[in-house]
Formats: sequence, C-alpha cells, structure tokens
Amino acid sequence: MLNPQSAQPMSWALALSEEVRGDKPLAVACGRHRIALWRSPEGDVYAVEDRCPHRRAPLSLGCVLPNGNIRCGYHGWSYDGDTGMLKNIPNLKGEQKFSSLYKVKTYPCREESGLIRVALNGEVTPGVPSGDTLARSGVVALALDYEEYLNALFDGPWLIFSIPGVRMTEYFHGDPHWQDGHIVLKRWCHWAGRRIDSRFTEDFPLLLHSATNPQTGETAFSLRDMERRELIRATLAPAPAERGVTAIRWRAERGSSVPPMRKLWLSRRSPIRHRQWVDGAKLRKLLKSASTPFQKLRQGSLKSADIIWHGGFDYAETR
Repeated sequence: MLNPQSAQPMSWALALSEEVRGDKPLAVACGRHRIALWRSPEGDVYAVEDRCPHRRAPLSLGCVLPNGNIRCGYHGWSYDGDTGMLKNIPNLKGEQKFSSLYKVKTYPCREESGLIRVALNGEVTPGVPSGDTLARSGVVALALDYEEYLNALFDGPWLIFSIPGVRMTEYFHGDPHWQDGHIVLKRWCHWAGRRIDSRFTEDFPLLLHSATNPQTGETAFSLRDMERRELIRATLAPAPAERGVTAIRWRAERGSSVPPMRKLWLSRRSPIRHRQWVDGAKLRKLLKSASTPFQKLRQGSLKSADIIWHGGFDYAETR
C-alpha cells in the first residue's frame, strides 16, 4: 500500500518517450491509478487523472487541442495540463470562470533517458542510472503479478528476458547488496552455443550487473566481459497494471566495446528480447534464491520511506 504523504516520493516509468504524442492522449496505469499522458506543442509532457470530472469519461479517449489542452471526447470539455483547470465548455460564449470542482487531478512528470516518469506523490525522483537514451525499446504486457515479476528477475531472469548469444546461469558473484541507493546483484553468464574447452577460456567469461530501484523495481542491466568491457546496457521498468498484469517498458543498446569475434553475431540481433509470456511450469519449479535477500532489503527500504508494506502494494489505499 502506498502512503502519498511519504517523505520519499515514488515515481514510475509509465511510458516510452516515443509513445507520448501531441495529438492523441495515451492511457497508462499504475495499480489502480489511471493516467492520461500527452505532449504540448512545445514538446512538454503532461499527466492527469484519466477521468473527466464532468461525467467521468476517460480523457484518453479524447484529443489534444492545438493550444496543448486536453479535450474530453464525451462532451468536449477541455483542461489545462499544468493546473488541471477547466478551460472551455463548447457553446459557452465569452470569458467564463469555472468552478474548481471541475479541476482534473494532475501528476508531476518528467522525461528522462527515453522514459516518461510520473510521480504518484510528491516530486518526480530519478530512475536507475542509464545515461543517454538507449536506442532500442519495447512495451510488454505480461500476465504475471508484479511482485512475482520482481522475484523472477532475481531468481531466474531468463524466464523474463533473453540476451541473444548469451546464457545466464544460476551462479552469483556475491549476494544482493546496497550500492548508491539501489539493490545490486551480479550474475555469471556464458556465451551461448558450442562450449569452448575450459582449458582455453574462463569458467564464466561474462558478468551481468543489475541495479534495482527498491521502491519501483526499475532495473538497469549491464553485461560485461572479464576485461570490464560493457557489451550490452538495458533498463526494464515494470509497473503493476490491471487484473494482475505487469506492464513493462524497456530500453536497450549494445556497448561500443564488443569483441570483434562476437560483433557480427550481436549486431544482427536486438540487444535483449523480453518475453511476451512466462512458462508457468518453469516458473512454478523455479527455486527461490536471490529474491529472498532482495525482498528483505526492499522491505526495510519501504518501511524507512514510510510506505505501508503488506507483502504487496495496493495503490488505491492509504493510511
């Protein structure tokens, strides 16, 4: 459950930059929060509750006016994205003053590294460090509970996404631990395909670094070789959606230091492939490993942030 008065605000990456347009609002969700996103003519992003105060029709079914206001598709009422104030009602002439009762709820939002971050309470907080906007991106709606998605990322990430040409293993380089405000884990990996005689190569030539935001589960991945060359960077930004579905926005890019013998192989493929569905039989048999210390660290962080914890979030309820 989320306490909107928390001293540590929470913000979620709910859309890719390229999803948000200047002519048509985008409907997104985080828990039970329904939000409409759109751009102004200047390119600024606005976020409001996806419900018209007049008849509660979804504002995302409307349109964006040339002046940047959002118009409800039901009766045509339009609202300002900065303040949420009602600005116009069709067929009313002259300058009108409208009651604040018809003000739509607004959410602070910010565009960062190719993702649109929306704060459900307080100000927008930074996401996981990813630097520049990663070139490749995608959106997945996974029929998997949000908490189970996070657990699978730590116990068996190969059930969630794959890295072409790379095989993730069950072995870790240390336990999950705190580093710069994130929960960090390092997992050993192999090159996929035919195995080379271990006398001529390292037992585990690759290391997958992950840094997870403990409040939202947004995770930055970095695949490196034994010379610490970064081969792939990726960010997965999950958010709880309706009916037990987890909505994931991801971005990824190959590093500039890929070994020549692997460059052709990797260049023909997407840096990562996020699965559209999870194998339930494999998930059921997946042993709990890194998710146990991860959840312990996470629960401690949520309590210190004054967020009510009951083994899961109910985003509509507060103290």
